[in-house]
Amino acid sequence: MGISGSYSGQLFGLLIGFGLAQLKTTLTKGPQPFDLFSDPMANLLDLIIIGVSLINLVITATVAVKAKKKDKYGKE
Repeated sequence: MGISGSYSGQLFGLLIGFGLAQLKTTLTKGPQPFDLFSDPMANLLDLIIIGVSLINLVITATVAVKAKKKDKYGKE
């Protein structure tokens, strides 16, 4: 539960939050320009969360692959 929460908590909030906010704006005001990197300081926290989630995913996958190579007694 902890592993899935570390991915899904922030990522769900970002994806659903961005998606619904952009959908609402598009429906009320028409198509909007979207450039994530035009002002990086305004989006810095979001970019850090995405980066940390990616690093977390890579580390978890690496540990899972290494653990699968060992039996229940820790031998290769």
